[in-house]
Amino acid sequence: LQKMEQIMKDLTKQLVTQQFYVEERIRSDGDSGIKQVRRISTGTDTYNSETTSAVHSHPNYKDVIGFGEVNVVLNGVEFRTRHNDYSLVMPSHHANAYHVTEKIPYPQVPPSVLAKSTVPEQIAEMKEYFRAFRLQNYTIRNYGNFFKPVLCYLEGNWEWNTNHLHEPFHSETHHLDAESYDALVDKVRLNSYTGMSDQHQNVAYLPKKIMDIDENGNPRYAQWNYRILCNPLNHVDLKVFKPIDDIAFRMSRKYNMSTYTRTDEARFTVAAEPHRATFNQREGYGMFEDKAYARGVLDNLMHQVPGANNYRGGQQDTEFNETALYADLGHERRENTARYHREYRLHHGMQFNQRGFSDNNLWVAQTHQNRVASITLRSCKTVGTLKTNCTSTTEKFTYAIPLEIIYLNPLHSWNPYKLEMKNETMVAENGRTGDAHNAHLAYNGISPSQFYQTPSEFFGNTAGQEVGVLDPSGSIHRVMASGIQTILPNIPGVGVVRQRWPIYPLHREGDSVGKEADALLEMMNHMSSMSTLYQAPTVQGKHDTVKPDLQFRLNPSQTDPPGPHDHEFFVSASDWEDLINKNVMVRVQTSPSEGSQEESHSHYLELALDRHTHKPVINKCDEQNHHCWDGHREFEEVTYPLF
Repeated sequence: LQKMEQIMKDLTKQLVTQQFYVEERIRSDGDSGIKQVRRISTGTDTYNSETTSAVHSHPNYKDVIGFGEVNVVLNGVEFRTRHNDYSLVMPSHHANAYHVTEKIPYPQVPPSVLAKSTVPEQIAEMKEYFRAFRLQNYTIRNYGNFFKPVLCYLEGNWEWNTNHLHEPFHSETHHLDAESYDALVDKVRLNSYTGMSDQHQNVAYLPKKIMDIDENGNPRYAQWNYRILCNPLNHVDLKVFKPIDDIAFRMSRKYNMSTYTRTDEARFTVAAEPHRATFNQREGYGMFEDKAYARGVLDNLMHQVPGANNYRGGQQDTEFNETALYADLGHERRENTARYHREYRLHHGMQFNQRGFSDNNLWVAQTHQNRVASITLRSCKTVGTLKTNCTSTTEKFTYAIPLEIIYLNPLHSWNPYKLEMKNETMVAENGRTGDAHNAHLAYNGISPSQFYQTPSEFFGNTAGQEVGVLDPSGSIHRVMASGIQTILPNIPGVGVVRQRWPIYPLHREGDSVGKEADALLEMMNHMSSMSTLYQAPTVQGKHDTVKPDLQFRLNPSQTDPPGPHDHEFFVSASDWEDLINKNVMVRVQTSPSEGSQEESHSHYLELALDRHTHKPVINKCDEQNHHCWDGHREFEEVTYPLF
């Protein structure tokens, strides 16, 4: 019997190892991000079917943000969601209980709009605020308090399994359709076996695994779960968004880039440094040079997002006598690891670490929630010849990726006809369909699912989109949907305004083949300016071409510790020209030094022109003036002369 028990324990441990192998294989295949969406169409070419976008709109709902089913990878865990259509909620500010949320308030109507005595006057004034936002021009109207950005994100983690189905997050339109997790898996298995799809898109594949083995050899199971939430932001300029080309979608529709950016399928990248981005008023988004960076705008935005501890819960990651520090050279403080981050420091600035082995999008947050499954490592060291000291470290983490930034606007609160909020049944009773020209068929007020309160005159061509709604006196008004939309209908005198800016990462972007494909796409799209990168000429005549990055090396340091070493760093040609010609400071991160884990480190440099010699010098290194802590003071350009 004892032998059989030992065999079962060993088999269980082997299962844990095999499960870990599957996750490690997925981690090496790519980054955390979206992998697939539901196929709706096909064609003669592979690009005729759907790519990666699940974004859509339900503007008739007050609090529904349209987002379909997706296959996602988070830290090596691959899962498939139900149809999401998530709500505008954030983690609780008042409680730190597990998964407690609260609603995000909408912006108020500008006082200058409410001060107008007639609806046409209010429409004209409201348009000025939208024009100011569309052009990012505060001189037209001070729009900042009325167009509020929120960062919406997908969060996932392992939970100790009870088999009781836990709805991950609230949706007005969808829910998990099963009595237990086991029943949910059975439905997914049947659908996969038969090729069927759930009619209401209310099933999800959420894996389960053996997370741990207790002292008696019994397995402890963990269930994967996820949710979608949003976090209010203070201020984000539109210039930090630049479209990412989806050539497959553009080919399938024959769209140029300008048309593509006005579709639900458009996806955007976020600038590393906002001061180096410019706003294209014609197109409505930013322009900036793509570059490698250590910490950028997106890191600062994600660091505002709390994990499962909610806003009130702080935490520090201290393990093996090392404390994680905030990954910003200007702040010598412990990292609040209960907020989402993807890098941290050790050794008081000497060493920077990325979360994960090779995952650009692994944002993690530590938590103390009992529901979150933990992992424990027991470490033993022998002291002398007799005594063995053992310590245990138990960790709990959740993971997240950004999905989109949504700009809430005054249309969600503006109700110039004072239409009354009722329940859905009362609004549509007696066969009312929202007819815009018949008071007997017009909606009797509005509801959370019949959220029409914006005057149709605010928009341009409203054919087929406007409905009729009765006010409390029985008068009919022609109005438009006021819920969240990806792109608002055309506003005369303003143009097209994008409300939702998808920034979700893709799983394939972490694959080496995916990186090569993206590089080739960039070269193809800018063939003239990048002709010097081709091995054979592609275009004839004179034209501006892309200039290579400049390579530099810090003069070697002999300081011990860490011992003799040097570092290299790269500066883009445009940044170098701005430094030389305009004295625009350049911030770069060096390569890590070679050596042991304790001695390996990199530096953050700030380069500027010397006031006397007007030559580039180190202005700051790791926030120290003019030199690094280990003695680096100067640098030289690395060149490769031709023979």
